[in-house]
Amino acid sequence: MDPSDASVSETCRKEAAALLKSDCLLEAAAAYTKSLAFAPAASRGLCYAGRSAVLLAAGHFLQSVRDAERALASGYPDLLRFKLHLRIATCWRALQQAPKAQRAFLEALALIEASSQLSDEKKKCMSEEAVREFEAPLPQGSKALWVNYERPPALAYGPAAHNERMSAAVRVHDDEQFGRHLVAERDINTGMLFLVLKVMRVCLVKSKNRVDNLFCWTAPKLNYYLDFSAFFVLRGCFGGGKTSHCFSFGDG
Repeated sequence: MDPSDASVSETCRKEAAALLKSDCLLEAAAAYTKSLAFAPAASRGLCYAGRSAVLLAAGHFLQSVRDAERALASGYPDLLRFKLHLRIATCWRALQQAPKAQRAFLEALALIEASSQLSDEKKKCMSEEAVREFEAPLPQGSKALWVNYERPPALAYGPAAHNERMSAAVRVHDDEQFGRHLVAERDINTGMLFLVLKVMRVCLVKSKNRVDNLFCWTAPKLNYYLDFSAFFVLRGCFGGGKTSHCFSFGDG
């Protein structure tokens, strides 16, 4: 593990937590995403969990569930796992998925009860608090978590000659083994921005209950969504940062 990466990740994560407390949700989501890009495997669960909290506060319930599930699969601390199940339960309740909400809520209570590090009195207090949190009013509406740019953000090594939204550090390659993928042309460090995508507006034209045509046209501005259209290099995505190694897109 590179200690400097872990240090950057922790700094970004602390910044994100402070932004969340100040209700700066867009900035908090961005900071957690950056923290994730630099995080060693052992602390990715903390990044996902934090971003899940931001997504819940912003009313993006399904995305919050997905990040909570990623946190659970990424070594989130055992003593705190009940909190993620409780968050998942809250999200499913907001999405009117009562059976899923009930299962997640019962899992949270079961984790509290099964903990060997808690006294019976503490378990009772935590269970009562979990009930209050589960029954609390839900966030109303949703808040946008994207940024509008008139021009694309700066790419590592500058734009490629054939595509201004892709870094000159990568190229698109097709082969039978991997299919269509990106190959590093230069050494790439963790956290570098190497791809942005222009959002397309889509209109489905229906006739006689079936889709006849699909029309796409570009938005008037270039919209870059935090987790879906700005791709940063994550730790472990490719072999050692050397040239000619193919790599995949991570969840950050």
